[in-house]
Amino acid sequence: MFKKTFELALISVALVAAWVGVATAAERPYARAIYNAELTRFQMDRNLELDGTVHKGRLQLDLVRNIATVQLFSGFYCPPGRICAQVMPEPRVYSARIVSMKKDQCGGTLTVARRDDRPRDGLAVQIEITDNTTNNCRTFMALPPTQVVVKTATLRGGAGTRSVMTGEALRD
Repeated sequence: MFKKTFELALISVALVAAWVGVATAAERPYARAIYNAELTRFQMDRNLELDGTVHKGRLQLDLVRNIATVQLFSGFYCPPGRICAQVMPEPRVYSARIVSMKKDQCGGTLTVARRDDRPRDGLAVQIEITDNTTNNCRTFMALPPTQVVVKTATLRGGAGTRSVMTGEALRD
């Protein structure tokens, strides 16, 4: 009796696990685990004090750990007439947990990642990634293969930031 009940329970668990695995795979538009894209154009929010200094960026979608990461590299800048230390600045890194991935009406993939650390350090981050490589709608202008929007908000409710970056297609 116990053996029969145990076998039925084991089969039930296996069926539920298989069903969850199929549902998760069907929701994900990507087959591989980690995707990268080089970001090449930047429209940085003025409040970040990075406008004009960012020369390189990198996007990583890690579907194993379910994390999206944007790295922004700025060159050395010293305003005219100032004395500045000759050091390279650290890259600015935004990282957040992926909360949704879905296809839009044109076939592009929209991925949203969020992290809310306002109770700890006063910063909430939202990263919106649009993969236009599978877009099948006609547009007036060519769409960039990858578009990234990084939004931040502070605990004090002041003006948040919104920066837009575009780049190459996501590759595994």
